[in-house]
Amino acid sequence: DKPIRIGDLIGNKFRITIRNFTKGDFTELEEKIKQIQQSGFPNYFDSQRFRSVAGKKFIAKEVIKKEYEQAVKIFITSYTRHDKSMIKQEKRDLFQNWGKFKNMKLTNKTSAKIVQVYQQTKSWLETYKSVPRDMRELFSASYQSYLWNECVKQMLKQQIPKQLFPVSYALGELYFYKKRDQEIPLIFQTIGAKLKPHPHEEKIITTLLQKEGITLAEFDTKKITGNDFGVRERKIIVIPKEIEIVSKESDELNKNRLKLTLQFSLPRGSYATVLLKALFRK
Repeated sequence: DKPIRIGDLIGNKFRITIRNFTKGDFTELEEKIKQIQQSGFPNYFDSQRFRSVAGKKFIAKEVIKKEYEQAVKIFITSYTRHDKSMIKQEKRDLFQNWGKFKNMKLTNKTSAKIVQVYQQTKSWLETYKSVPRDMRELFSASYQSYLWNECVKQMLKQQIPKQLFPVSYALGELYFYKKRDQEIPLIFQTIGAKLKPHPHEEKIITTLLQKEGITLAEFDTKKITGNDFGVRERKIIVIPKEIEIVSKESDELNKNRLKLTLQFSLPRGSYATVLLKALFRK
């Protein structure tokens, strides 16, 4: 009876087909599903959260350090293997001729506008602020998410070190547990200037920020740049609802193997790909 808003989302339901199974794999998967039904899995942010990260360089971290030129440079010169060859070449040219913008003809409208702002203002701060707002919000979210992942990894290492196994993702490794025999804290907060750490968070956050070379106070960037590092609570462990194998049949791509359809529901903000990492350990 009213328009749907972003905050109204409760969760997401998934049906995923998994191929190339043997009967032995199926039995092992059933056991892992039972374990996850009981103990859940770490509620990490997965690789798709970090598409704005170039070579593990976080634009938001440069903003926190007031390195606005570097922030802009990363944004308009970085590219992925999925970009068109013309875009890649233009970004290479920008990188190689950085600061020599006068005679450059840019076809990318966003890059052209950003370079124009710098030529008019000669201010890298004002130039950074000309980056589209939704992109700047994405930069902040990406860095906060990475820090949150690192904190939770460290907490799991402290709590259940003998049960952990690593799985690769875009920014290194995530740690999952084979089983969880003890209770661990329910939530871990995202890092921002107004953070008041809980006892189980304080040492982990202090150590991580020392490693990153930044302080909590430096996250207070909103008034100057528009970048907001809000403090939010996020569940450390998530337990999927209605997780079950709804079908098992011959894999038409390989007659000697099986394909399965896995169904489950997750709360908003949780990643199906992380659950798959916990199940398949790769």
